[in-house]
Amino acid sequence: MKTKILLLFLLWAGLALSQKNAKVIRIDLSKDKQIPIILEKNTYVEFILKDVNVFKITGFSTVKVENIDFKPPQWFTDQSKPTNTINPTDNVNALYVENTILEKKNKKSEMEYEYENLRSTIHNDFKSFFQNYQLMRSLIQLDDELNFIISDSIFIDSVSVIESSRKLYFSHFSHFEPKFEDYNKIESSIESLSSCYLKLNSDYKKFISLAKQLNADNFYDKDFLLASEIYKNISTSTDKISLKSKNGISLYKKILMSQFNIILPAQQLTEDVTIITPQLKNKKGEVVYSYSPIKFTTYGGWKINFSAGYFLSFIGNDNYTSYTNSLGNKEIAKGNTDKITNALGGLIHVYHNKPEWLVQPGFSFGISLADNASAGFYGGLSLFFLEKNRLITTFGYSFIKVKRINTSNLSPIMDSDRYAFINVADTEIRYDNVYKGAWFFGVTYNLYNNDKK
Repeated sequence: MKTKILLLFLLWAGLALSQKNAKVIRIDLSKDKQIPIILEKNTYVEFILKDVNVFKITGFSTVKVENIDFKPPQWFTDQSKPTNTINPTDNVNALYVENTILEKKNKKSEMEYEYENLRSTIHNDFKSFFQNYQLMRSLIQLDDELNFIISDSIFIDSVSVIESSRKLYFSHFSHFEPKFEDYNKIESSIESLSSCYLKLNSDYKKFISLAKQLNADNFYDKDFLLASEIYKNISTSTDKISLKSKNGISLYKKILMSQFNIILPAQQLTEDVTIITPQLKNKKGEVVYSYSPIKFTTYGGWKINFSAGYFLSFIGNDNYTSYTNSLGNKEIAKGNTDKITNALGGLIHVYHNKPEWLVQPGFSFGISLADNASAGFYGGLSLFFLEKNRLITTFGYSFIKVKRINTSNLSPIMDSDRYAFINVADTEIRYDNVYKGAWFFGVTYNLYNNDKK
């Protein structure tokens, strides 16, 4: 019972002494030469991972919508071939098949003049329509272009990404800082595109009717079919187009505000040795990169552990022998008496954790069990050698049971250390097992538990 009470008291004392306000240390993994490896126990460590593609690694995802991309008309891209199709980047005069039409205006009938005027008007209608279409396409492509800059890489050059994003945004909106009206620009572009198509459709119907009356060529049949297809797809996808454009603006704002750093949750160093391996995962939860494991050794606080070994107490048992004196009476006298007592037992150690010290001091308390099941008690100062598999030496005071002569049937002989038996019929030498205090020296060993949590 005494042993259990002693163990509980030592455990309580060690835990009470180890309580202390913990602090948090942030570690920059980009500065690997400055990473501390020895920290105070119960310290919280958190890692900052710099220049990480947080948009991919943290699971950020943009809304996926249909990519509205049509093949532009030949007249819109090809400026090298002589053709009768429309190119909105050319001058209006390039739409006329014959330059001589202007020279012969005075000779044409009123219907022919109207035919030529409608051609010129439709040319401008096409030009306005496809210019608005290009503007709208640029607005919805911002999201894809920014994602291309971000890329799928794990690490990025944050300075370069931000600078490239700023230039790209400026090319679309002519300013660097996103504004509220930028979100409404896509709606305005769609409305302008619709107005251009309605005018084009009205003028084109007049032109077709007039061309039939004059039996003239229709130069814009393919181009009008393409414009109609574009308008149909846009008019049925306005919500997706608007969302795509606004996602691009929102992504740009996040890029500007992002520091491209990840701060891992703080972990408390409660053990003597802690090995932490920072990792990066993609949005699927897969590990895509692992940093080198970092080993932390802690100091500070009070520790409690156990060891087992050999105890040497500087006290021994009484040893008496009997003999017959010259008168024929039996007497007893001291024989060869042990000066020491050996025992095997265990110690509980309480010490302040200082792993950087070659030798650490501490206090130890323990017990031993003899062959007769009697317990010995020990306490003293200890020195701890080695960080693992420690060799411990202890010097202190012990209370152990030793044999002492029982004099109940004996009478001391004056001026000697001998005894005579009181009753000649009772000549048995008896001993009592009694606790006695004495200095002791102990050598114990603390096996390192290499089980990793």
